[in-house]
Amino acid sequence: MTDVYFCFDTEDFTSDKSSTSAKREADILSANGIKGNFNLVGYLARELIRNRRYDVLDSLKKHSISTHSLRHSIHPTICEYTDLEDYFNARREFERQEAEGLGMIKAATGIDSVVAACPPGYSMSYVAMYTYADWDIPIFIGSINPMPDGSGFYYCNGFHTNYDICLEDELFKDDYNEAALIDRMASLRHVFICHHPHRAIYKKHWDRVNYDGYNHHPMYEWEEPEMYTAEESEMFYRRMDSLAKVLKSDPRFVLPPLETLDEKVKKDIFGRTVTREMLPSIKQSLEKDFKWLVSPVSLSVADCFFAARHFLFSDEPYTTGRVHGFLADPEGITESVTLSADGVRKAAASLSPDDFLPQFLFVDGHKVGPADFLFAMLDVAMGAKCVTLYQRAQECNYAGTFPYIKTCRIDGYWIHSADFKDEWLSRRIRQQTWTLRTEL
Repeated sequence: MTDVYFCFDTEDFTSDKSSTSAKREADILSANGIKGNFNLVGYLARELIRNRRYDVLDSLKKHSISTHSLRHSIHPTICEYTDLEDYFNARREFERQEAEGLGMIKAATGIDSVVAACPPGYSMSYVAMYTYADWDIPIFIGSINPMPDGSGFYYCNGFHTNYDICLEDELFKDDYNEAALIDRMASLRHVFICHHPHRAIYKKHWDRVNYDGYNHHPMYEWEEPEMYTAEESEMFYRRMDSLAKVLKSDPRFVLPPLETLDEKVKKDIFGRTVTREMLPSIKQSLEKDFKWLVSPVSLSVADCFFAARHFLFSDEPYTTGRVHGFLADPEGITESVTLSADGVRKAAASLSPDDFLPQFLFVDGHKVGPADFLFAMLDVAMGAKCVTLYQRAQECNYAGTFPYIKTCRIDGYWIHSADFKDEWLSRRIRQQTWTLRTEL
């Protein structure tokens, strides 16, 4: 069966008409017994209170609430202000802004915590991904790498999903075919349905006319996009209602609340166990194909790294948790080296999964790469007194499964400023690939 999640990017703080549309659509889902997910922008939550739109908030409260950032498209955007060499400076600013946004969302809706995070536009910042995960918000809706079968994947300590269907792209078609759309959805593992409530009434996104490339207008002096006719918007709502009814009644689909996925993801991040007896199988798998494992347990390369480190000092099973990638391209050995078991243990002692992985390490006076050191730790954990290493690739083999990560460039997309150079974000996206693993 295919899991279906209605996820509405509820973001337009420039028009109260968009808020009315969000209420209309929340009520359609409620009338059909569906609990959707509304990704709410902090500034919109503030405007709903300011405009006394308690009717809208009452309708939204019947559904899951997630964050869609503090201010969405106002420059500098998340990617623009987190594109720094210093991760910790970037993170401090992200935390400052997004904590404010979460506070606005919680104050307006009365919730204790959001279910997921949905980046605005093409805001693929590894800083945001790690921070949301550390804030116990592990679902990241709107993946940097769409999976053709509709599955998700784990990356930067979160579960990343793609938007598979965009309602405004489908339901306004002159040749719209509901049955064909339903059949397409049934072929996928999960279906995350994207929709922007303002696009049921406006022909363009609100930020295209107000924030494309720069802040076009002062606050509260916004431009309104061209509207659909009332008849066209009503057609959209009718088609949405019909789609909801069919999905609800079709036995090929289940429509669980997003909280169900949240519980599963949290268990999967922290609930996997590695035993010492698994180490030979782990080493064999990594030697065959240096990437995430699906057997004997689902593990990222970074998980393997810290499991191997654990067994240098303990016989107790290792339980997975959060891990990190790199802040600089790893550098491996260029000729064979031999390391002692004591040297490997000494170098491993200070390593922590709470930190980013080292670009290289010094062991017995030799400069070795993290992939080199991973295999050294595995051998020592399995009883070797010394280890001879040979030159190998330090990057995991991810490009075949995740081609968009391999080639991604954040600049030039969405409404980013022409001044945004993407000096760090795209390369750092690739440097986190040791945290990748596929959904089983």
